[in-house]
Amino acid sequence: MTPQNIRNAATSCLPYAVSAVYLLDVIIRYAGRQVVLENLAERAVETNKSKVELLALKRIFEAHGVISIKGQAREVLWSMEALSSLRWAVEGASLGLTAVQSADEPVSVITLPNTGYNIVDSLRRRGVERATLGRTIDAFLSVARAAQNEFFVATPFIDATGIDTLNKIVEVVPRSSNCHLIVRTRDSILKAEAHGAGRLLSRRFSIFTYFRELVENKQETFHGKYFVGDDIKAYVGSANLLYSSLENTVETGVLLSGKDAKPWSVFAHAMLESSTMVRRATCIGNGRDQPSKS
Repeated sequence: MTPQNIRNAATSCLPYAVSAVYLLDVIIRYAGRQVVLENLAERAVETNKSKVELLALKRIFEAHGVISIKGQAREVLWSMEALSSLRWAVEGASLGLTAVQSADEPVSVITLPNTGYNIVDSLRRRGVERATLGRTIDAFLSVARAAQNEFFVATPFIDATGIDTLNKIVEVVPRSSNCHLIVRTRDSILKAEAHGAGRLLSRRFSIFTYFRELVENKQETFHGKYFVGDDIKAYVGSANLLYSSLENTVETGVLLSGKDAKPWSVFAHAMLESSTMVRRATCIGNGRDQPSKS
């Protein structure tokens, strides 16, 4: 079972997240066996929701191959590990997404691989409700949507997965916004696009490098990672735009709003002024393609 399969199933479950978590708690014990879901409904979900939400969740689970139909019974096809990961993904995404969308206070965000990591079980045992843990990608999207005028992304390292991720994120950035990407070196962009089988970074981004040789073999560069939307929202954390950071590594950060985000807007503008443009955006705020000047 791939992480993408689990993410897709979790996203489909989000409208019924509470019921899905309760139901998954039950069917995890039936991995690889047959179970009559209707008989578990009252134990799995609230009585007033059981009929509507159970039916919806059955269809979702069937559509994503979690269960298969065998008469009245359903065979649970996913492994216990995959079901546990799905349960975690649904609960974490629902709580985190709610917090990310309504945050006035700083929100902790985290990237957790779906399977095989002890910390996932440890966090689950402690109850995800005791800490607001949103998904890193949701924090990225929240910042992007807030960027009415300027959207900043600073990441020292980027690969083909990072290019694909930014291209999806920029789709939700308002058309009125100018988009800036700051990396360490131009080579990182060129290599990422080359390894992406011709998939190029959206031309809505102007690309800058922040790297300068100093005396005594010292360098002026950066290691921090942040997303900034105007002076309204900012993500600051450990996640690079790399496959490892987005899929395989535990990454942590914080989503800031309002007055907490404003210093990062100041910092982003200062860093941009200290950087070198290597590619100018050719698709500007109103969406019209413009000739490149660099």
